Amino acid sequence: MAETGVTFRRACTIVYRKETEDPTCMHLTVITPTYNSMPALQSCVASVRGQVSDGAGFTVAHHVQDGLSTDGTRAFLEAAKAAGRDLDGYDLAAVTEADTGMYDALNRAFAATDGEIIGHLNADEQYLPGTLAFVDDFFRQHRTVDVLYGAVVVVDPTGGYICSRVPMVPRTLHTRICHLGTLTAGMFYRRSAIESLGVYFNTTFTVAGDADLVLRMLQARLRMETTRRYLATFMDSGANLALT
Repeated sequence: MAETGVTFRRACTIVYRKETEDPTCMHLTVITPTYNSMPALQSCVASVRGQVSDGAGFTVAHHVQDGLSTDGTRAFLEAAKAAGRDLDGYDLAAVTEADTGMYDALNRAFAATDGEIIGHLNADEQYLPGTLAFVDDFFRQHRTVDVLYGAVVVVDPTGGYICSRVPMVPRTLHTRICHLGTLTAGMFYRRSAIESLGVYFNTTFTVAGDADLVLRMLQARLRMETTRRYLATFMDSGANLALT
């Protein structure tokens, strides 16, 4: 099957840059695809904004890629951008345009950003307090690691606890038969590692694009590590594209 997705000759204008004078400051990017995901999107955005504090030693760009929502998403994002402008080290960017689905939206977001470390947080997911500080420290301390998988708490739409998912380093056979063995909410990776694959998400997939990405990571022998620290929440709404 021919792969279809974003390639990495980016001619776009970079949406994010709050420049820091510290050359050691790491730039993290969180990408969120959304389509009519209010009000869950409000909590998602707040969970990313809440990761930033004075003297954190890293900056966070949150890029929300909206597929022409009609539920008030655009008005919310404009207000959220204005509210976050005075927070040093944080930037919220929002693009509203047609896409062909979640994986196309993620590809567009990836191509429009430039952070060294990438997190993929869906609109109904949230980062737990201190997650991005932990991720920043982890990748500083583990310079040869390409991908980090963290533990995730699965909740219902009211925030009630369902279960905990502690990750294992993916293996090829397990990924082929159980592609959400690692949840993307707890997954972070170096941009350079993804770019080495040539394609981010294969848009010919409707549901299993994340499994395809992990399989290509394994094939490329990217170095993967896990942590038992809980990094995010994943909402089991009963309408998820896939939940194993």
